[in-house]
Amino acid sequence: MKSCNHHFLLKTNEISAITKGNSPITIIDVAKHLGASISTVSRALNNKSDINQKTKITIIQAAIDLDYKPNFLAQSLHKGSTHTIDVIVPDVEHPFFAAVLAGIQQVPNNTGYRIIVCHSNESHHIEVINTETLMACRVDGLLLSHSKATTSFEHIKKLTEKGIPVVQYDRVDMEINTSNVLHQDFKGSFDLVEHLISQGCKRIGIMSGS
Repeated sequence: MKSCNHHFLLKTNEISAITKGNSPITIIDVAKHLGASISTVSRALNNKSDINQKTKITIIQAAIDLDYKPNFLAQSLHKGSTHTIDVIVPDVEHPFFAAVLAGIQQVPNNTGYRIIVCHSNESHHIEVINTETLMACRVDGLLLSHSKATTSFEHIKKLTEKGIPVVQYDRVDMEINTSNVLHQDFKGSFDLVEHLISQGCKRIGIMSGS
């Protein structure tokens, strides 16, 4: 009972019997290993205050010994949040998008959020499939740059209508009510040419890629 200061655990040494096979260890396995109730193990692993400290330490140590890993999907169904952000990249091999991805990855590391990266490979069809998959996985937010083939944005409107935060970067559709991150190509080019003119340049050429 919650008001009792004494908790009793029947800890066994048969870890190998529990961990054999390829099935992941569940909270039920930890409870059986200790002879404790599932609710007691759950309260300990979720750091609840209504559990004896010694019992909590014993349960946590048993979870470590059994190599228990939380089921984030199950937790998300219970808490309503997955602490997961998806990033859709149109061309992961392009140096620009590789640099963007590296920058995005730096931020969530210390916030408890995880990043899932999807590659649309410049395909509108794959981009749509990615967003539908992410909706099923209940991600907390989406960062995306559209593929070159994307001309319809109904799949993004569905996300915003469901209240999922969306940030478009680089390639954006201004008609969708989202936050956008853009770089100033026009102003940057203007400033560059203006600088060359100020240096006395008269014949200015430009070399660019595809």
